[in-house]
Amino acid sequence: MSGENVLVTGGTGFIGQKLVKVLIKNQYNVAVIVRDINLAKEMFGDAVHYIDNKTSQTFKLNIQAFSPDIVAHLAAYSTSRDDLEAIENLIESNVLFLSRLLDALRECDLKLFINTGSFSEYYQNDDVLNPAYFYSATKISSRYIIDYFSKVCGFRVINNILYTVYGGQTPHKKVIDYIISSLGAKVPINMTAGEQVLDFVHIDDVVNFYLLLINKATDFDFQYREYNVATGQGSSIKMLSKMIEKQTGQQANINWGAIEYRPRDIMRAVANIQKERDELQWQPLVPLENGVKRYLDEINIENK
Repeated sequence: MSGENVLVTGGTGFIGQKLVKVLIKNQYNVAVIVRDINLAKEMFGDAVHYIDNKTSQTFKLNIQAFSPDIVAHLAAYSTSRDDLEAIENLIESNVLFLSRLLDALRECDLKLFINTGSFSEYYQNDDVLNPAYFYSATKISSRYIIDYFSKVCGFRVINNILYTVYGGQTPHKKVIDYIISSLGAKVPINMTAGEQVLDFVHIDDVVNFYLLLINKATDFDFQYREYNVATGQGSSIKMLSKMIEKQTGQQANINWGAIEYRPRDIMRAVANIQKERDELQWQPLVPLENGVKRYLDEINIENK
């Protein structure tokens, strides 16, 4: 229902900035928690409220002053590394920041907390929690922290499990970007054997899924739900490369197999989205072939 207060973390990130703009368009009152207010203002101007994450003294007060009805928690630090520096950053971003946020929400009449999880929490591509990386372990830990606060404070929780999101430009290169950058390259790009089968979901479908949940926030009568944000279709990285080659008419110069898989790389991550269809009447609208074409157009790569 438009007019409600929605707090977004990670609002200047890959998914967050698109979600914020959609929420503004749908007449929600939006606040974003940011580290760089100037960067955020370049994106959103005066259309949102800004809460500075760096000022701990006013962080809690500003959140309570905004009094969100719904929180979309997208902020996270993601890496497959597990050295000490990475561990400290992962705990700070994915555990401590989350805990400070939830503590600040104690005094708010929060209806729904939408968390963002990852398929890497399920190493075997099943329903059994089994972290592929230390990052995944922090995301699993965050579930229990959210569960505790939801029971203490009485808000509902939806945990969105994101699969391989693509589309839309981002400073952090994704697998699709490495393939595109190899097109016609003189020097081959080293990659793994490309056998991993992933569920590529377009960012527009992801943003629309979050919007659907926010629109339906007052309709939910459960305490907790987990949803897969995916297409239910798997494609290998090599298949994706061939699709890009076909659409551009250019040859990808990739040295397949030059990089070994990491010890716990996931070889298959494809979602079952029957529950999303049944409970939410949700269906992804962007097939991979169309999404790739759209992305190539966005970055001005000529299609065949």
